[in-house]
Amino acid sequence: MAVTAQSIFDNLKAAHPEDNLVVYKYTRPGGASSYFGTQLLNIDLNDDEVLTAYKLSESSGPWMNEAEIKSKAFPFVYDTRSVTDNGRRRTILKVSLKVAFPNHYVNVFIFGSGWSRNNRSKGAAAFKNEYGSDVDIVLS
Repeated sequence: MAVTAQSIFDNLKAAHPEDNLVVYKYTRPGGASSYFGTQLLNIDLNDDEVLTAYKLSESSGPWMNEAEIKSKAFPFVYDTRSVTDNGRRRTILKVSLKVAFPNHYVNVFIFGSGWSRNNRSKGAAAFKNEYGSDVDIVLS
């Protein structure tokens, strides 16, 4: 059986039924990430692909749907669209989004292209093929 993001996510979800989890499969180079929690896995699938899994810390914030997250996050993602250094963009977004989501842990992942996410969290929203590098926001 091939290792897939879905199979890893399903196994982690079974082992950690109450935890916030996120699994990414992406093509190198990955970009930058900032998260509150623990990285559980970092597997090289082949020369070009990586699979990572995180157990994210739990906040007191409520669950939010993708539209709510995108609405609040859009101005910050848009304002940083010209920042080509993914690490710098991640840092700017992390600070700005913490103000927009004060009761959540805001996890920010930035990718070039060729990525997917499986998650169980308090909400997530992806800005793909828009406004510079792809930005994925996961609230935990």
